[in-house]
Amino acid sequence: MRPRRLLAFTFLILGMSLGAWALLSTRNSSIEDSQDRLPVQRYGPEGSEDDADQTDLTIELTPASPTSINLGSDLEVPSEFRSQYERWQSGEIDLGAIESVVSEDQRELLIEQSLQLEPNEAIQDLDLAQPATTVLEVEFDSLDIGQCCGNGSNVPPDPELAVGPRHVVAAVNVAFEIYDKSGNVLIPATTFAALFSGVDGCTESLFDPNALYDEQANRFILGIDGGGANYCLAVSQTDNPTGDWWRYRFPANINDLSFDYPQAGVGRDAIYVGGNMFFPGNGFAEARVWAFDKWAMYAGNEARVRTRAVRQTSPNAPEEDTPQPANLHGYAQGTWPKSGPHYILTETDFNGATYSVFQWRDPFGEDKFSYVGTFDLEKATGIDIGMPVPVPQDESFPLMTNDWRLQDAEY
Repeated sequence: MRPRRLLAFTFLILGMSLGAWALLSTRNSSIEDSQDRLPVQRYGPEGSEDDADQTDLTIELTPASPTSINLGSDLEVPSEFRSQYERWQSGEIDLGAIESVVSEDQRELLIEQSLQLEPNEAIQDLDLAQPATTVLEVEFDSLDIGQCCGNGSNVPPDPELAVGPRHVVAAVNVAFEIYDKSGNVLIPATTFAALFSGVDGCTESLFDPNALYDEQANRFILGIDGGGANYCLAVSQTDNPTGDWWRYRFPANINDLSFDYPQAGVGRDAIYVGGNMFFPGNGFAEARVWAFDKWAMYAGNEARVRTRAVRQTSPNAPEEDTPQPANLHGYAQGTWPKSGPHYILTETDFNGATYSVFQWRDPFGEDKFSYVGTFDLEKATGIDIGMPVPVPQDESFPLMTNDWRLQDAEY
């Protein structure tokens, strides 16, 4: 891989993460600091945030009831599991075109244009001679392709990690494993299909896992897409993820659209999930976000769920995609917000530079959703942005690094 281009992409990813954090922090009255903020340009309706309210687009879905499972005693791991990858190789299934908010021809053009970008003077070279400031205390291997899932797993693996005070939960496409902080395996690698055994719509065609830890409630959360039709969500009943869990199935194929790329974030009042919605044939339809009543789920009660499209209200506003709800941190440190809305980032108009912020206040009460503003990553960093796929390198194959859509929004 060309070192300068690698640095460019690394800086882009860091810039997106830090920029999103800085923008979100301006809205949190419980955290005050003097760091510079990314400039927010209001492309939406004129006037106050009240003018941008979009609450009328919220849909209340039928509440979901839970079932329980104990990971220590109730898991029935299938002896044979033929993965999606294996079934695709044998011709049993056709994965079709890559789901994207742009056509395949547009995607190829964007890739070609990105490969023509010259190294930018604003890119900072890393001083690799400086020693690392962190100290590695524990190192251990996580689950791999040979431990479960028919020795094939899914491609891409979509790794996720949730860390609590005493446990680590690692998830990849269709499988997860639980360790203690020393790396000892407490729950061996098993499938999400086994976790959701007996839950209709949550045992076949699973993909895109989520793994979270709720610092406020000391609970672990595992979610996964159920074939584009459901979102399958499990929460630990205590702070011990090796014991009992509550399992829920929520419908996600709103308006008969296919649900893809779920991205989850823990909020004060809900578990928030964003996703891209596609027409049959993979045509992009809209960005959508859900709010799940986390306190009801933690208690094992019937859980309310609300969903809504994520869009600006001005007539000529750009299209939003890949909504990424913020994932809150800092409860023990006192930086967890005590009030206010939950923030959601989106990729705007699919150009790699423009990102928008929306807020959802009290989805099960006041239920006020509005557009906050938009920031330009190119202007903030001074670096030209191109779709970073595939990354050139010396080997005979390119390194597919996906595209410039959001991966995380950590608050």
